[in-house]
Amino acid sequence: MKKKLPLSFAEKLRIAREHREMSKNELAKQSGLSQPYITALENGDRKEPSFVVVEKLCKALNAPLKYFADDDQVPLNVLVEYLPPDLQEFVRNQENIPLIEIAKDCVELDLSPEALRLYVQALAKARDLSNNVTK
Repeated sequence: MKKKLPLSFAEKLRIAREHREMSKNELAKQSGLSQPYITALENGDRKEPSFVVVEKLCKALNAPLKYFADDDQVPLNVLVEYLPPDLQEFVRNQENIPLIEIAKDCVELDLSPEALRLYVQALAKARDLSNNVTK
């Protein structure tokens, strides 16, 4: 079962560490914290680490402070898991990033999904007509 967003500090820490392919022991060494303390943070046994601890973790993980401080900061690989399978594949394909940016522009322009769908259909028809002319 998928967890609800926003993610807890413990979840974000585990995700960031695993994304960097670091063991708890490696993170402990690079952050100057103990491995049992890292484990306690990831298990949620230590709920509110000090600012100094968060700074050390951020430096070791090469993550901005905002990642841990802001509930809206969720890694893309986590968000993708909440999408339908066909969209997961689409979002994970780096070549589709320009298309995702266009979709964002459409939202900012307040275009309805139906208006965008009609536009795409018109483009497809124009492409088909162009292909028929060049044959």
